[in-house]
Amino acid sequence: MRLPQESAGYAQRVSYGCYTEAALISEGFEVEAGAVRTQIDHVKTAGRAFEDHQEKLFGARARRDLAAWHINRVIQTFGLGLRSRGLDAMNKPPYTLILPDGIIYYIEAPIPQLVQRVTLLKERVALHLDPADPLRVALLNDIEAPLTRWVAAQSALEEARRQRTHASQVLDTAERTFDKVLTDIWADRVKAEDKARAERFFTKLDRKATSRTAEPGPPDAVA
Repeated sequence: MRLPQESAGYAQRVSYGCYTEAALISEGFEVEAGAVRTQIDHVKTAGRAFEDHQEKLFGARARRDLAAWHINRVIQTFGLGLRSRGLDAMNKPPYTLILPDGIIYYIEAPIPQLVQRVTLLKERVALHLDPADPLRVALLNDIEAPLTRWVAAQSALEEARRQRTHASQVLDTAERTFDKVLTDIWADRVKAEDKARAERFFTKLDRKATSRTAEPGPPDAVA
């Protein structure tokens, strides 16, 4: 008997278990088949829960990344406007006071420092540009919405990661229990019959199969 690999998707265990369940029923081993069905259902439930949390994580990640993209667009537009105020604008105030480390300092901020650096930019802009300056007005107005979205999405992403980690642990436990139950059934059949006869209850996995419609076991022989 060869169980699905640890790295296999949960659906492979479900398929594998369904084969064993049906084989056991066919031979009259209803109790053993029921035990297999219980494990199939546990793996299926845990696997689907993991997928649900994975979807939530990807959604939060997309919302955060898009918010960051809009933040950077606002900052880049501001930087371009400030540079365009003279041939040597980058070498004197207010550019050197607002962007002393260049625009990269803000648009490539590490995730944990993004809010801090954007806040610093806003403070420098408010301090060194006139309240009526169109660049100041545009940046302070335009950056608030994407920054608010980024903060919310980052919080949702962190929570989604925690939930996915828990769901992954639950799935790992379900898969280990699945493997143990089927291994115990196989061992019982080997003891009651022999290894060769016990193998009939367990399909031979095609570990190279990648299609979602692939059936368990090797392909049927073609005449």
